[in-house]
Amino acid sequence: SDDIPVHKSAKLACGHRMCHSCLKRIFNLSTTDPAHMPPKCCTSAHIPLKYVDALFDNRFKLLWNKKYQEYKTQNRLYCPSKGCGEWIKPSHIHADTRHPNRKYGVCKRCKTKVCATCNNKYHKRRECPNDPATAAFIATAKERGWQSCYNCKAMVELKEGCNHMTCRCTAEFCMLCGLQWKTCECPWFNHGGLADADRLREMRVPGDAIPIRRRTVGTAPQRTFAEEIEARRRQERDDELLARRMQF
Repeated sequence: SDDIPVHKSAKLACGHRMCHSCLKRIFNLSTTDPAHMPPKCCTSAHIPLKYVDALFDNRFKLLWNKKYQEYKTQNRLYCPSKGCGEWIKPSHIHADTRHPNRKYGVCKRCKTKVCATCNNKYHKRRECPNDPATAAFIATAKERGWQSCYNCKAMVELKEGCNHMTCRCTAEFCMLCGLQWKTCECPWFNHGGLADADRLREMRVPGDAIPIRRRTVGTAPQRTFAEEIEARRRQERDDELLARRMQF
């Protein structure tokens, strides 16, 4: 405005003048709205900080510098903890030493570990569910009938034979459902590509597994799913009895 003294305004790159009151307003707004950071004149040229240096105290200047760094950072990471929401600086984002392809940030305010991929709390499981590469791999694994170890999450494949799998981490689990071994009621042998619904009706030991059974129990006929479960339970009882006898 023409009635504002020149010494109480700043001449910007566009040729217009902005009064101190308007300068303070736009700089305050820039700390809460990324669209106004940094403040610009009508030509989108940044307003030089020298014009507001005497208008703000050191406390505001520190806040503005922090917000400038925050809003100019791409793919910003924020703490997801309730009541926090602190911005996590890039210098506080680290690679997981156990899984180098994964990164996490540490909130300076509440110390929460945050997944750098999905912005949620860091996952105890190995993979991030929102990671596109991981999602594609899991879909492929499901399509091909692979199973993940409940302990280390490694993916394994079994084409035929016994469904009892011992992972490289020494964990034992069922190849059909993925649960810890002897905690489910799945059949002991892999039944090829049969659908789950077919397995639950009546399942027989496949032909390529029969020779293995014959070498151990003679010429026993093929057994139904119910017979398979009962045989498994008997074997477990025998194992427990033998274990008790071997104790000192």
